[in-house]
Amino acid sequence: MRAKLGSGPEEIEASDKEASAVDALAIAQRYSEEFGRAELHRFLREQVRDDDMEPGDLHRRLLALPWADVFTTNWDTLLERTGELTVTPTYEVVRAIHELPLATRPRIVKLHGSLPAQFPLIATEQDYNDYPRKFAPFVNTARQALMETVFLLLGFSGDDPNFVRWSEWVRKELASSAPKIYLAGWLDLARDFREHLEETGIAPIDLAHHPRQEEWRRQQKEHEFAMDWLLTTLELGRLYPSEEWPKALTQPGASIPSHLEPVDATVWIAPMVPSGLSDDEETVEEEIEELVSAWEYNRKLYPGWLALPEELRRELQDPGIRDISGDLLDSSKEDRLVEGLADRPLGDRLRIVHEIVWRREVRLDPLGAELALAAKQVLEEVAHDRQALAQRVLDRQAARRIAIALVTHARLGFERSEFDEAVRVATEFSQHNVNALHAVQHEKCLWAVYENDVGSLVEALDAWSVDTGDPYWIVRKASLMFEADHKSDEAVPLLHSAVAALRRSTVYSLDIRVLSRESWAAYLVRKLESRSWSDAGGSDPHRARARDLARSNCDPPSEIRSLMNAVEWRAEREKGPGFELGEGPHPHGTIEFRDESIPSPDLIRARASYRLVRLAEVVGLPPLSDRWPPTKAMLGLASEWLHRNGQAEFALRLMLRVTTYEGDDLVRRLLSRPNLATMPETVVESMVDVCERMIDYYEQRGLSW
Repeated sequence: MRAKLGSGPEEIEASDKEASAVDALAIAQRYSEEFGRAELHRFLREQVRDDDMEPGDLHRRLLALPWADVFTTNWDTLLERTGELTVTPTYEVVRAIHELPLATRPRIVKLHGSLPAQFPLIATEQDYNDYPRKFAPFVNTARQALMETVFLLLGFSGDDPNFVRWSEWVRKELASSAPKIYLAGWLDLARDFREHLEETGIAPIDLAHHPRQEEWRRQQKEHEFAMDWLLTTLELGRLYPSEEWPKALTQPGASIPSHLEPVDATVWIAPMVPSGLSDDEETVEEEIEELVSAWEYNRKLYPGWLALPEELRRELQDPGIRDISGDLLDSSKEDRLVEGLADRPLGDRLRIVHEIVWRREVRLDPLGAELALAAKQVLEEVAHDRQALAQRVLDRQAARRIAIALVTHARLGFERSEFDEAVRVATEFSQHNVNALHAVQHEKCLWAVYENDVGSLVEALDAWSVDTGDPYWIVRKASLMFEADHKSDEAVPLLHSAVAALRRSTVYSLDIRVLSRESWAAYLVRKLESRSWSDAGGSDPHRARARDLARSNCDPPSEIRSLMNAVEWRAEREKGPGFELGEGPHPHGTIEFRDESIPSPDLIRARASYRLVRLAEVVGLPPLSDRWPPTKAMLGLASEWLHRNGQAEFALRLMLRVTTYEGDDLVRRLLSRPNLATMPETVVESMVDVCERMIDYYEQRGLSW
């Protein structure tokens, strides 16, 4: 360019040594004035030769890192093409200001135009002077990012005029509270310029002073090795991605080439793959200790989803990742440990039962009769050993979790005396723990729901204060208020207050425990309010946030769809059996929820049906409202398959929960003549009591059911 402007070889060589970004702008300005803007663009396209370049390994590694956004002043398309090859994160490209509102983070933002045809290419002094006026949205976006996030500058000289202006504005507005800006690479900065950068709030990471810099110079790979060192350091600084739990992933970049040493690495805290159990009596005790220790270790790393995501469950079933997926979905080891509990010390039994109970709870699986019996026996002994509890020899938190799980187990057994006893024990262990007491109260409410005892449900709701503890108890209470049609006008503000409380706690956090709760609470609000913005001709204001949450496996619609697909897998629905003679199929046999070497479709559907019901309880999905048709459909589907797989009383109580009139197709199918003829007498008597209680309640209030 300077040659065409009349500069000689010696003049060009001399100016190269003193060149700066400002000098380059002046040269481009003069070129544009002398030959025209079109000729400038043509010249730049010829020099950049974008089509002749391909993204390299450093490009791929750069975009594989979890950037909030990537801003670039480069005109080539190497980053965009790299982004197309990056599996995660997924980048959206912004080449023009009108694309800013359409793109979601993380974005690749082309601040200075883009080849081959996104003009103007910002290259002249006049371009930089006009930039704040002509490209104000880009300026504001960059300023916002500089105010909110730590910036890392790569390939910059530190004197880019636009960047200098933006960073000066941020420092002026935020002063000492402005986030750090790092300038990294093989910089070889003079002392005075380094001090100047530090005075302006930019921290240089100058790898020209790396311990291996002489070796880098000899190989003439200073910039390549500097970038390699930076990317390796960033890769080794990443934490284990909690959304991948319980996979035993290895740390990226763990193998460090000698020419990059030294490199600091973050401690990689990943789940373990639990060991197996052999039949060798000499080693089995050591194997059990290793197994339970691994379970305990992995439990403490659990990210905190309200329930294990179905997508993750499917991944863990993939034989191709068996070496890293662990044994979370395998209950055979659990059953074997339960069978051998009797001769173990109380502390060991408490620990083992706690780990197994937690695993089944997080999978939304039933405890099963044998585990429940073992858990009761352990709790009885723990309750009598008050001294050990007081001295913390025995784990009170573990006992409390087991006790609450036993309340759920007793509730779904529908025996009042067993439920009351389980509540009594859980209440004793839950003293001084507000969330545990909330859990017990929630179970009391759910007992009333399945008893169709609306009066007791209303009393329990009125007695339940959710002002303290986990904000998600607000959601569960509001859900039950909808279902009971009790103070439902107060339930809407309750849901909003829960969402607000959860979002306040995520301002500077990516805690999946909170994100999971926010996703379900916001999902309920979305369903509740969908009609209001539809009627007003508006769009869903929660959609963008829902997309962000889905990246952390917090995706309620996907969870519901996946579970319903699991229930319907290879299923043939019964076609309208009714009470009249000649209607309906022959009665089906029963199954148990136990492991099979090759699980049958009926077993898969039965377990998925149970998970559907428990998911609705855990996340608080109210079935009896015209705003919640998906919940009624999913629980109705679950009731059919539970009935067909031998869980008659559970299925019928669930049917009464989701139906409102006798002509409902679900009622006709479950109360067909063949089903009634084979129904155990105890179940018939129990259901008669439930129906009479419900009829009495509504008759006393002059209402019809």
